[in-house]
Amino acid sequence: MPMPLSPCTISHCTLEKLEGKEATSADSKTLTCPDCQESVSHELIVELRSFLQFVCPAETVIDDSKHDEVDATAAGGVFYVNMLDGKFCEIKYDPNMQTLHLKKLLEQQLGVQADKQRLVFKSCPLQSFADSGRRKTCVSDYGIKAGDQLYLMQLIYAIPEGSDLQHIVMKLQWNWVEKQDYLDGSALVFSEKNYIGVIDYQNRDSAKFTDGVSALTHSGDVMTSQLQLGQHEINVFLDKMPDTVTDVFFTLAAWNAPTMGSFKNQAVELAEKSKPNERLGDKVIFDTVASSQALVMSRLYRLGGGWDIVSIGGISSGNAKNYSPLIQTISKCYT
Repeated sequence: MPMPLSPCTISHCTLEKLEGKEATSADSKTLTCPDCQESVSHELIVELRSFLQFVCPAETVIDDSKHDEVDATAAGGVFYVNMLDGKFCEIKYDPNMQTLHLKKLLEQQLGVQADKQRLVFKSCPLQSFADSGRRKTCVSDYGIKAGDQLYLMQLIYAIPEGSDLQHIVMKLQWNWVEKQDYLDGSALVFSEKNYIGVIDYQNRDSAKFTDGVSALTHSGDVMTSQLQLGQHEINVFLDKMPDTVTDVFFTLAAWNAPTMGSFKNQAVELAEKSKPNERLGDKVIFDTVASSQALVMSRLYRLGGGWDIVSIGGISSGNAKNYSPLIQTISKCYT
């Protein structure tokens, strides 16, 4: 709808003044604009009213004293919150929406408890508070605009700075059905957005890409034929991890079988090495990914001086023969 010609740029506030004068004036055919002092006809007021209702619906209140804030809000639209397991939702865009309120909306729509949410936008984690906890953040603090995409992950365990927890073990087990076959548990290691190496059944020590230090190790395949049972164990030594390592993604993938549905009783658990009976989060049994070749299970990443472990659950193609599709899936966490 084109903007009607007018003597000045007329806002809702100015239009209200004109309509007030129109209601009380004996001659309502021609009025004087209170802002520019030009003559304004009744016909122009009607056009302006229609125009402003078109671009700024009645529920949007424009306050000239908050021009910048209103312009951003009036842009409207939605932004998107995605999870790598395929779930997503649309959120109505409001630059002044507090991050705390956004998390409440996501709890309602995606079922992830607010205090377990880890939101990321363009590799930047969204914090609920800033300025040492004195100020609540809002989406505009992170440059989020209508049409943008955020990623949501669910917290499994938080390791604060100075924690005694320095040795994590990821244990994987599976049963094959007919002939012996393998599920591969791997750890793909990143420095910011850059993939730097993998720990798997072949590459059992990270020393070659973690500054000569064995910060991650892999047990290799542990197979028990009588039980048709396979096992992997990945060890992560946080106190040995070089500063260049920011993220470790734990993945699961079928080796010869086309999908993970060819196996039974696939289960993964994370534990502290010194307390093997105390899991870091729940034991996860993957019974909903039967049609997928691979899965990005979880992510260990630096947060301040500590570490967070989050669940991802992103289905993917790829395996230990070709990690490229898995790396492509993981890259979504950085967009």
